[in-house]
Amino acid sequence: MQETGDYDGALLFYFWALGIRRKTLGEKHPDTAQSLNNLGVLIHAMGKNSAVGPYYKQALAIRTEVLGEKHPMTAQSLDNLGCFLQDLGEYNTAYPKMKQAFDIRKELLGEKHPDTALSLEHLGILLRDMEIRIPLDRT
Repeated sequence: MQETGDYDGALLFYFWALGIRRKTLGEKHPDTAQSLNNLGVLIHAMGKNSAVGPYYKQALAIRTEVLGEKHPMTAQSLDNLGCFLQDLGEYNTAYPKMKQAFDIRKELLGEKHPDTALSLEHLGILLRDMEIRIPLDRT
């Protein structure tokens, strides 16, 4: 439904899936974290930024605790949270999260992995936005 633009319909299914995962798998399960992450992505796409942060942060907390600090899914959560913070203009908070995601992906997946490249692109976009909005002294 997300592809057809029925965000409200998609949201209902995402919440339904989250409820099932919470009930059957528990609060601290990687699949529960995936549902939280998916909700964050959808709500972010809907432009409801005030509601996004808690989903990304909760997914990151679960993944960090259950999967560890150096796991590709933890990197995904860090990257998503960083992109969200960038959209809010919180560049100095976004950068360390995005950089950590890149470092994890580079170490675990290698320099030539598509997810590592995605992290590089996100860091590049962030640095570009910082340059536009906050001129960097390069002297």
